[in-house]
Amino acid sequence: MRKPTGWVALHRKIWKSDVWKSKKPFDERSAWVDLLLMAEFADGAKAKRGQILTSYGELADRWHWSKSRVHRFIHNLEADKCIKISPSKSGTANGTASGTVLTIEKYAVYQDVWNGKRNEKRKHNNNINNIRAPGRVGTLPARTDEDEPDPPIFT
Repeated sequence: MRKPTGWVALHRKIWKSDVWKSKKPFDERSAWVDLLLMAEFADGAKAKRGQILTSYGELADRWHWSKSRVHRFIHNLEADKCIKISPSKSGTANGTASGTVLTIEKYAVYQDVWNGKRNEKRKHNNNINNIRAPGRVGTLPARTDEDEPDPPIFT
């Protein structure tokens, strides 16, 4: 089997699935994906793009973990340079008086598939190759695995 590359789109509707709503405790991979899904996609009134306004208590309830496990996990992510932690000035998204702002490092690597240089490179490649998407008007981006850097890997 060849090494998987690229990215996968994961819609936030996954939160409505029975698998996601399970009362079983999350594992660390699921918690990391949940943080990526929770992050703001655009700047808002209380949090900026790539940020999560929450508390350790809210995450503990969400993931069915103890607060101390959430604390260790979040601080391990910070040590691995996956997130930045800062105190909230306006509470949490759910109205709790105090909270934490988690900022996903390199959020654009996870979300901005069609941005800047990549988009320009794809436009150039499309003009050269004129690859048509089956059943669609327009072109598919021609790309190689070297087009996109690997995002930080949670270990």
